[in-house]
Parts: sequence; structure tokens; C-alpha cells
Amino acid sequence: MEDCSTYSSDNIIKKYEEYLEYLRIDMHREITKQHIKSTCRIKSKKFHPDLNKNVDTTSEMQKLNEVKIYLE
Repeated sequence: MEDCSTYSSDNIIKKYEEYLEYLRIDMHREITKQHIKSTCRIKSKKFHPDLNKNVDTTSEMQKLNEVKIYLE
């Protein structure tokens, strides 16, 4: 985990934008917690290892968990 003292407002905004881009949420629209939750839920179903046995989804699920922790 990164040291909190290294965060600047620019870094926080960049990280937020990066995560929204990962979820494919348009940054120019109003974003609610409910919208973020539902998008994460849809993406987690897509990459869940029990539902998608053909592909190694570990890295995608780790990234998604990181996004959920940061945005929720």
C-alpha cells in the first residue's frame, strides 16, 4: 500500500479517473455510488473464476477489488 503522505490532489484525481476509465464510466456524467456499485457487480460477474473457467481472471479480479476499495 502506498504512503498517504505521497498523495497530492492531482495524483488522487488521476487515480480516480484511471479507475473510472477501467470501469468504462463516463467522467462527464453524474456518477453515483450506486452506479459504481452496479458497474463493479457486472464486471465481477464477467471475471469471476467460477463463471469464467476458460481464462485466468485472477489479475482482473484483483484490479477490480482495488477499484472497489478505492471508489466505494
